[in-house]
Amino acid sequence: MSGDSSRQFIWFTLIGGAQYVLDVALLYGLLLLGMDIAWANLLSRATIGLAGFLANRFITFHDTTSSLASSFPRFLIAWALTSLASTVGILWVLQLLFDGAYTANSGIAVKIVVEIVVFVVAFLIQKYWIFPRDQS
Repeated sequence: MSGDSSRQFIWFTLIGGAQYVLDVALLYGLLLLGMDIAWANLLSRATIGLAGFLANRFITFHDTTSSLASSFPRFLIAWALTSLASTVGILWVLQLLFDGAYTANSGIAVKIVVEIVVFVVAFLIQKYWIFPRDQS
């Protein structure tokens, strides 16, 4: 990994970590309130997603050249696809391990594992598609 890519990955990890803590906390609260895990996951990801987009745009990838009109639609598409992958992954693992019956704690535990995979994919999507720049 080049120096610039390493710096980007570190910032993406720090920003993503903060997002993740807020996402999990919100998801846990929604689950305790009785919300279905699929809807709670989508709501928590949507609530935190915009702040992550802005932080990654300006801090992680230093994107000051592309317009929001070009990067934000790509972000929305990527967010929808990664959120779908996250939600389907969570439901699939819950079905596999718990026959679909889950508690707030087991839902959070499964989310932790699923989101690690989504995190790596999201970094690559953001680096090369949402905030592309000359990588040389």
